Amino acid sequence: MGVRFRWLGYVCFEFVLPSGKVLVVDPYIDYSPTAPIQCSEVTGADYMALTHGHYDHITDVGSLLQKFHSKVLCSREIAEPLSRAFNIDLGDLIRVSAGDRVEFGDLQIEVKRGLIPCRNHARGQR
Repeated sequence: MGVRFRWLGYVCFEFVLPSGKVLVVDPYIDYSPTAPIQCSEVTGADYMALTHGHYDHITDVGSLLQKFHSKVLCSREIAEPLSRAFNIDLGDLIRVSAGDRVEFGDLQIEVKRGLIPCRNHARGQR
């Protein structure tokens, strides 16, 4: 079985790995005007990857972490504010920087630096 993925609204995606474990990227679901489901309907989140700290990429990290005890990957820059905002122990966050590689048994993530900002994010809009 290959990787399956589905769009969960705006910039949030769910990837089901061949192992059956689930990676959720940029969990913005409950307040997203485009999400086809609510967080309560997410059936797994073994891993979460946060591309950056804007609200429309992290809003539901707390809900999913509480429900699934996910491994959360985030940049070193947003780890402390994220920890405070969602009452997450810093030790529960996997802090990464550009150039890092993180490997789990069923998932490898290579962290790249964004070179060209999203037009809307660059103007401070959504």
